[in-house]
Amino acid sequence: YNASGKTINITNNSFSGNKAGEAGGAVYNAGTITISGNTFKGNSASKGGAVYNNDTLNIAENTFEANSADFGGALYNSASGKIRAIQGTFNANTAVSDGGALYNIGSINTIGGSFTNNKAANKGGAVYNTGKLDKIANASFSSNSTTADNGMGGAIYNSQASNKLTVEETNFNSNKSANGGAIATDGALDITNSTFTQNSASGNGGAIYNIKNTTNINSSTFTSNSAVNGGAVAND
Repeated sequence: YNASGKTINITNNSFSGNKAGEAGGAVYNAGTITISGNTFKGNSASKGGAVYNNDTLNIAENTFEANSADFGGALYNSASGKIRAIQGTFNANTAVSDGGALYNIGSINTIGGSFTNNKAANKGGAVYNTGKLDKIANASFSSNSTTADNGMGGAIYNSQASNKLTVEETNFNSNKSANGGAIATDGALDITNSTFTQNSASGNGGAIYNIKNTTNINSSTFTSNSAVNGGAVAND
């Protein structure tokens, strides 16, 4: 637990099987914290199975595996949370509700890295965002999913009222959801130089489901995606 006004660095450690009743199964941050080169495995909490951030978090090249929470299986960034960049490996993390790997209602500049086999029941099999997320770049999302009959965003669920999310140089492969096999969005979205392959939805948008607002897609490739409505893209 890192208190308000305090600063710590956590480097090249392993956190396994830790539990918190409310937030941050392994780490709770209310100050300034740098987390790099660590492994978080099998940790759990209600919010942020491995890490809960309530202030300033610098995070790079960590591995998050098989962590679990109600919201944010691996990482929960609160409304007060500020993260410059996220890089690393997120594998097989789960959320009972939203954000299998990452739940964001705060501010994140950039997300990269590898997201594989993460799962949420409702929204955002890998990433759930209703905060301020600027960019997802040079990332890969494979075999992430939502499980509910009305689930949204097998890899990413995005809802931003006043900010546009940019997705570039990112691969989406074999993600699944009821709506938006790879991405479901009701916020403004720009997609550039990305690939969508074998994503699927049992309802709308095998790769992308645009619920409202505006989605721009440029120089991207869609191959073998499937859905009841809009095999590649469904636009409302």
